[in-house]
Parts: sequence; structure tokens; C-alpha cells
Amino acid sequence: MENFAGYGNPAAPYWYVGMEEGGDREGEFISKRLDAWDVRGGSAFEDLMEYHRVTDLGSFFHLQPKLQTTWKQLIRITLVAERRPFDTDAIREYQALKLGRRNGETALLELFSLPVSALACWPYDKLSNLPNLQTRELYRRTLAPRRVQMIKNLIDQHVPEFVVMYGTTYLTYWEQIHGGTFLPDGNFLRGRRGSTEMILIRHPAARGSSNLYFEEVGRRLGDLRNAARQGRGEKAPAFAAALGT
Repeated sequence: MENFAGYGNPAAPYWYVGMEEGGDREGEFISKRLDAWDVRGGSAFEDLMEYHRVTDLGSFFHLQPKLQTTWKQLIRITLVAERRPFDTDAIREYQALKLGRRNGETALLELFSLPVSALACWPYDKLSNLPNLQTRELYRRTLAPRRVQMIKNLIDQHVPEFVVMYGTTYLTYWEQIHGGTFLPDGNFLRGRRGSTEMILIRHPAARGSSNLYFEEVGRRLGDLRNAARQGRGEKAPAFAAALGT
């Protein structure tokens, strides 16, 4: 609850922060995920592919994987920002091989670390006698200050170029992590924490969210990254032409 941040490389330029991981209603499945994390060393950052393969979720990492609803849009943002092809095949390949990897360019964090299948589901009161797990409300109220502080500390320690938070319903939490107020920038909100760009976008699974919206986010991140490079006197890389979807 307190020590697991998420997946990927803390030195990555692109961090994506969501509210909580999707999960399963079955206690056996949840216990397997918690046990796997413990056995693998209980690290703050796991490797997305390696971890999910040992918890029977390897179908997301085959050569032709099922696209995960949230991940595919985070991948789209990354590929567009990097001016790489972002057609469906490119997104599938990225999900299977590159997303949230230990030495990759992305990190996937969650404000709350315990996986939950749906807002109406709370299995942990039956799995644990811990007082702060008896209701979801108590869990969030108890853990939120510590989790917010943990993520702030990680940002300040690793200084990623971008922290992209998704889910505007949770603006209060995101502003606590940001440490200030977000301002409009096109169709999303933007701020800064030190030298890190803080971006707030719609949830990839939100009704009405489209591929074009996440492409717009990616283009803006790419523009910001190029401007920062030019400000440091660095030569911008020669990008491959994006294919579109």
C-alpha cells in the first residue's frame, strides 16, 4: 500500500500517473499479485511485462497482444511525442515489448497501489483485518496523504521531463502532487513542478475520449520537449514520419 509506486523506469522521461490499477474480484487472483510482488523483492518500480507474466496476465504481452484500454492511449501519446509511427501495429508492438519496462522510456504509477476491478467493488475487507482496509473510503482517506507525498518525493528525486496525470475527476489529488494550480493549455491542463512539466488529461477510458485527443496531447509534449532541448542548445533528433491511425 505504501511502498509500491508502479511499473517501469524511474529515470524515464515520460511518467503516467493514474488513480489505481484495475484488478479482479477474486481474492485468489489478488493474493497472487501481492505475493508475486513480495517474492520479486517488493521494489517500488516493477517491470510491467515480467510482473504480469508471472501473474497470469501475459496475454497483454504476446507478439499480437490484446490492447489494454488505458495503456494503448498512453503509448499513443509517447509515440506521437517522439514522432514515431503510431498505427495499431506500432502500438501493439510497444505494449508487448516496451511499455513500463525496467530500462525503458516510460513509468506507470498509481496514486493508490492496490488493484481494484471497479469502483463498486472492494474485496480487501474480506482479505485483511487491517482497520484501514475495511472500506474503500477509509483506505483512501488514510493512504492519500502518504501516497501523494511519496509520488512528490519520487518526482523531485528523479525529475522526469513529463508527469502526465489522467482522470480529471481527481483534480484535487493531482493538484496536491503538482503543488499548485493547473492552467488551461489547449484541451488539457498544464503546470510545472521544478523543471518537470505536469500535464492533466482525460482518462483514456472516459466517455468521449478519442484517438485524436491523445494524439494532440502527444504532439504538445513533443513540442515542449523540442523547445526544452533547443533552450539547452541541443540538436533536435531527426524524427521518423508518423503514420496516423
